[in-house]
Amino acid sequence: MAKKDRNAVLASEERDVRSLAERHGLPAADLSLEKLDRELIHSFPPEFLFRANVVPFRREGEEICLAMADPSDIETVDAVESFLGRRVRV
Repeated sequence: MAKKDRNAVLASEERDVRSLAERHGLPAADLSLEKLDRELIHSFPPEFLFRANVVPFRREGEEICLAMADPSDIETVDAVESFLGRRVRV
């Protein structure tokens, strides 16, 4: 794929992410700007993260910040909270 085409695809995906976040009243997480908590990420089975399309990226007190493809997926949020025994913020 040409660099110009790749940039157009990335710009389109970024618009889609921001639109989805806005529709749900949530901030859009730009993980390229975050210092990811590798220990937190490695505490999950990789298959779960892949299947659920989520990235736990930061701890804030007793909460875990979670980036996810579908913020309306309450089952996944509940599964992460149950797995960690902590509240999740999307």
